[in-house]
Amino acid sequence: MPVFFDHLVVAAQSLDKGVDWVRQITGVSVPPGGKHPQMATHNHVLALGSSRYLEIIATDPEARPPEQPRWFDLDDPHLKERLAKNPCLLTWIVRTNNLKRSIALAKNMGPDPGFPVAMSRGSLTWKIALRSDGRLLEQGLLPLLIEWAQPAVSNSGNTESLNQSRPPRGQTREIQHPAKAMKDAGLRLRTLELHHPEPLKIYDYLQGIGIKSPPRFLKFQEGACHLVAHFEDNEGKTRTLGSLA
Repeated sequence: MPVFFDHLVVAAQSLDKGVDWVRQITGVSVPPGGKHPQMATHNHVLALGSSRYLEIIATDPEARPPEQPRWFDLDDPHLKERLAKNPCLLTWIVRTNNLKRSIALAKNMGPDPGFPVAMSRGSLTWKIALRSDGRLLEQGLLPLLIEWAQPAVSNSGNTESLNQSRPPRGQTREIQHPAKAMKDAGLRLRTLELHHPEPLKIYDYLQGIGIKSPPRFLKFQEGACHLVAHFEDNEGKTRTLGSLA
């Protein structure tokens, strides 16, 4: 059961600060996404192609406090102190077509990614593996697991439920990645560096959950835990976002 890169997550003290930070580095303004009432967060999103995107996320000051710890470690005092100084590239997400199976594979590799949580934002619905404490694995170097569960449009033009066991004869069903509906400014993710004191540990985990990625897309480096993402803009210039201030 392969998993594929889905999106990057930039965390910020506020969305305005996150959008400004990304714009200063990449020259691109990331447009609004929506709210996650269940987690009391909101976001901005930008397509990085047809099946990848960049997300900027922050605590929603207008939302009711959640009943559980916020995802992405956003309630952690140390992360709050860090984000008070600068936004950062916090973690990344990989998608799967079978979340329960991918969670089981991850547990076999050691770290517990959590349990499936149903989420929604506007017309989008998905399931994501979250820990009850909201914590990230290996300081965000190990990706979260997501399974998109959108309705899809058949070749007859009708919207159908993905819960059906099979489509009617003569019709096909395909999950449309949400990036296809997002603004695309031509920014493309070329490489993602994973820095860790034991990079082989990260490599083995990703192989264990069945990661599939283009050659040289993922780079494993020995050192303090942090992420570095290298992009190419529509003029061919390299732009870099990182998790270190």
